Amino acid sequence: MPNRLTLTMPVLALAMIVAFTAGCSDDSPQDTKSYRTVTAANSAGGDGMGGGMGSSGGGDVGMVNGVVAASKNAGLKSEDVRCTSAGIVVDRVLAPVDGWLVARSINPPFSVLGSAPVARGDNAETLIRLTTADAADALVCLHIDRGAYGVFEFDPERPRQSQDAAVYVNSAPVQVPVRVAGFGENVVANSVLVLAEDQKISNRAVVIDYLITPKPVWVRVNLLEEGLPGKQVGLVSRPPGEQQSIVVPLNQAVAPGDVLVVTIHADQGLPGVFEFDSLNPFAGVDQPYVAAGVLVSRRITLK
Repeated sequence: MPNRLTLTMPVLALAMIVAFTAGCSDDSPQDTKSYRTVTAANSAGGDGMGGGMGSSGGGDVGMVNGVVAASKNAGLKSEDVRCTSAGIVVDRVLAPVDGWLVARSINPPFSVLGSAPVARGDNAETLIRLTTADAADALVCLHIDRGAYGVFEFDPERPRQSQDAAVYVNSAPVQVPVRVAGFGENVVANSVLVLAEDQKISNRAVVIDYLITPKPVWVRVNLLEEGLPGKQVGLVSRPPGEQQSIVVPLNQAVAPGDVLVVTIHADQGLPGVFEFDSLNPFAGVDQPYVAAGVLVSRRITLK
């Protein structure tokens, strides 16, 4: 008489194979329900579409924190990405489903600088308008659109919970770096230097401990919002040279726990007129100083 266990094992194995296959989508899905949460180990092959989780919002190789696509369905090359006075232009990108091309910061949490919609398949001449910038370089990344259609829904600090997740191929994010031409005034490292400590607010002002600059500058203070310099709350003009204990009055109330970003801008336009548009980082002559690709700035946490 055949052993019952001998008969049961092949049946169980077949059932497991069927269940696993049913859970995986094919190489060219269009139903966003085919995106699902799986482990990084399951999604590392990149041959289907699925949701995976990792630790880095910027997308460390080997860790998946988005959705996985096959290389034949998703692709972006450095030579197809360029920066113009209007923004970042992507000459060609291959998207597995309708989604987004997103310019993101190179600094954690890799905040969003601008986005533009793309359709499934080949896309040409896509313009990403930058609404802000925080370095001389940025990342151009491919995301899907699986939430409210036409609304970019992504929180860089909560990528696992975000609807419009980044696309990965072979455990690497589909992204390329790009130099943000026209943004920032480049200087040699430490030729412009600012130091500031976490502090309590006194008389609705913050104190900059130390500043050195070879030319006249603007000391600009912004609230940190979504990982980037947001609303401007303070601005003072300073002459060249070495200075200490600079008081910057604030034009609005702030609270303990708020984070302020102190940025040093070149004063190269009309004296006494701050000529920089935060919503158009290419506009204006009073650009922020950039050393080795990074803004000359400091962050202050209010106590």
